[in-house]
Amino acid sequence: MRATLFPAAFAALGLVAVAWASDASAGSPAAGGQDEAALEGKWSEREVVCDDQSTHTRPVRELVFTADGRFTLTWEPFESFTDYWGVVVHDAASGDLRMEVADTNSNPPAQVLTGVAELTEGGRRLILSGLDLGDGQRHHWGRRCRYVFGRI
Repeated sequence: MRATLFPAAFAALGLVAVAWASDASAGSPAAGGQDEAALEGKWSEREVVCDDQSTHTRPVRELVFTADGRFTLTWEPFESFTDYWGVVVHDAASGDLRMEVADTNSNPPAQVLTGVAELTEGGRRLILSGLDLGDGQRHHWGRRCRYVFGRI
C-alpha cells in the first residue's frame, strides 16, 4: 500500500500547502513576497543544467501546477497522457518546494523531489533548483539540476 501525502499533512511540519488564487494573472504577492498565485498553470522547460554539467535528452514539455496543490509532468504530451504526477507543497517564506510523486505512466521511480522555486520576469519564468525531474530514462536520476521554465 502506497502512502500519499496530502497538503494538510504538511501543516504539522510548519509547511503550507500551495494555495493559489483562481486568477493567476492577478499576481498579488503572498506573505513573504512570494507570488504563489503565479505558480498555478502550465510551464514548459526552456533550459536545464545539472551539477555534472550535463543536460537532459528530453525536455519537460508540460509541468502543470493545479489550484488544489497537485502537479503533473509530461515529456511528450499527447491527449491526456501524463508521465508522472503527485502532490506539491511550497513554503512561501523560504521558496522550498516539495513534489511527491504519487504515480507514474513511465520510468521514474516513486520519489520525493525537493528543491527551491523562484519566479522571475513578473511571473513569466519559473526557476527550479536542486532537484532532478528526470528525462524518462532510468539512468538519468539523482543529479541536482537547475531548470528554467516559461509559462505556456
